[in-house]
Amino acid sequence: MNFLTMDFGGTLAKYSVMDEGLNVILRDEAPAPTTKPVDYYDFVAEIFKEAQNSGRVEGIALSMPGVIDDQAGILRGSGAYRMLTDQCVTEEIAKRTGVPVTMENDGKCGVLAEVWKGNLADVDDGVVIILGTGIAGGIVQNRKILKGKDLSAGEFSYSIVGEEEGFECTAFFHCGVSTLLHKACLAKGIDVRKMPTYPLVSMFKVFTEQTEFSELNDDPAYAEGMNGYQFFEFLNAGDPAVEKIYRKYVFDVAVFRCSGRR
Repeated sequence: MNFLTMDFGGTLAKYSVMDEGLNVILRDEAPAPTTKPVDYYDFVAEIFKEAQNSGRVEGIALSMPGVIDDQAGILRGSGAYRMLTDQCVTEEIAKRTGVPVTMENDGKCGVLAEVWKGNLADVDDGVVIILGTGIAGGIVQNRKILKGKDLSAGEFSYSIVGEEEGFECTAFFHCGVSTLLHKACLAKGIDVRKMPTYPLVSMFKVFTEQTEFSELNDDPAYAEGMNGYQFFEFLNAGDPAVEKIYRKYVFDVAVFRCSGRR
């Protein structure tokens, strides 16, 4: 029996077809469909059709950012897929594909995976922190996932890490990969407005006042800003500006992780 698993991030949608033994039959990724609901549903239907070519798919499991009511299959808000707020996502996809669909918050999916087959398999209480576009996460206590009163337990993006005013004091700003890449764009003179995640990070003033650009800004390779692979190309080449940003990022992640022990 095969299943289609889909992890929707703010930048990429990553998906795979697995069997019951967790053997991966197909794995790929594509730009995240974060603009209109119809684009999202069309994307899932198209990937499902592709997945069927590798063997009959019996169900779909969705990992999504934001506040997720997994019992009702409804995205309650926040995250990169706000256009789906209050929609019964699982019902709509089931109509299009004809198979059962489940959905859970991405951080809580990470916890479920670690408890089932990963680093939390032999512990009763633990925390998972996922460094992505924002800071996803989840908490397990007595081997059960904590949901919280508003289904937001383990959402770490808006934890206070720095001393700046507004959102710039949050873990999202200091530890999110999206802001890491935007900072690198600023350092290299690449227009941050080209980044797919710019609408999400435009709340931060530092990203809205760019005035200097370099020849990289006109390079087709950076037509959509800088991605993670390009970031590490700069880092591995010893680029001093990118290395400085990376060192500060690692320090902030360490501070954030240690602050949770208090």
